[in-house]
Amino acid sequence: MISILFSLDLFPENQEIGQFFSLVWVFPFLVFLYGDRFLLGPVFRLRRYFLFWLFFFVLAILFGTAFSSHPYIALSYLLATVLAFIIAAGFWEIGESNISRGLELYAILAGFSLFLFLGFYYTPGSRLGELRNPNTVGLISMGVAITSLIIRRRMICIIILAVSCFTIIASGSRAAFLSTSVAFLAYALFLIPKWTPIRIAILCSIAALILLILDHFYLSFYRWLFDSLYLYDPDRGLASGLSQRVIVWQETFDLWKQHPLLGIGYRTHEMYVFSKSSAHNGYLALLAEVGIIGVAPIILLITYSLWVLLENARKGHHLSRLGFALMIGMLIEAVFERYLINMGNPTSIMFLLFLLMPQRRKVINGLSQRSLRKAVL
Repeated sequence: MISILFSLDLFPENQEIGQFFSLVWVFPFLVFLYGDRFLLGPVFRLRRYFLFWLFFFVLAILFGTAFSSHPYIALSYLLATVLAFIIAAGFWEIGESNISRGLELYAILAGFSLFLFLGFYYTPGSRLGELRNPNTVGLISMGVAITSLIIRRRMICIIILAVSCFTIIASGSRAAFLSTSVAFLAYALFLIPKWTPIRIAILCSIAALILLILDHFYLSFYRWLFDSLYLYDPDRGLASGLSQRVIVWQETFDLWKQHPLLGIGYRTHEMYVFSKSSAHNGYLALLAEVGIIGVAPIILLITYSLWVLLENARKGHHLSRLGFALMIGMLIEAVFERYLINMGNPTSIMFLLFLLMPQRRKVINGLSQRSLRKAVL
């Protein structure tokens, strides 16, 4: 994920090539370490119907590609997506504890990278990331903000969280701002049983103090927040029809109606919409590209994974809590951005990682059955 993060700056003219190679090198490395166990990740061995759903998804894309006007583009992106699924599923061979440590290390390194990015590119009054894609900056920052919750040292966690949240606001990405807010709310709901009266009193006191400070700096703070998110901008503000996204959503929906079953070809919708550079909606984009037959297994996979994550999160499994919050954030982000299934940035890779997490249906005191057996032995 760190290599993908740096590819955005190392390959500014050919980002997709940089992102592809930053992902591909992991494949032979992990195959060498884990052999065929990596090729057929734990989730596929634990739940064989996941393989069936993904096979059906790939088969639908292949049929759609046969009738697509751009078959080579569709096939190349399909291969990259299959590779991303294999890597995301195979990564769990290293174990939950190592995944947790890896996510903690990623949050720290990525947070430091965002700090450097702010230092080099942020200018008050301008939108951070204009040299690249501000929404991509916001999406990456969202992933860093959520994974910072896994950092065990609280001071480091607070610093990384502050840097990533500031980056989201400075990027002007309203989708990332909304997604991160809802993801934090989803994560906080799991902590309610631990909210003792003393903790509630402390939180209320802190909230009151923050409100007093904001009240003192009301005009300057809210003016900065609203200006950063372009809420009153005539082109990107609240009255602009979600930055004219509604128009391109209708255009994409009309595109799907022309090919409702198999779509127009995987990752080719951008060649057919003209009101904007893309559909700016991952659900409509996927529907137009692979049709109902291709969308159905992915929706089943996402729904089932979310349900099991939720069940384990409610029982105290911390990694499931983090995964549930991140997936909720990504699903909201996909309402406004171009792809639902993506492998071009670290946050999307983490979405695939938790989508294919080999979750146990039974969790006791925050431990999966496998972890509990190891603890007893």
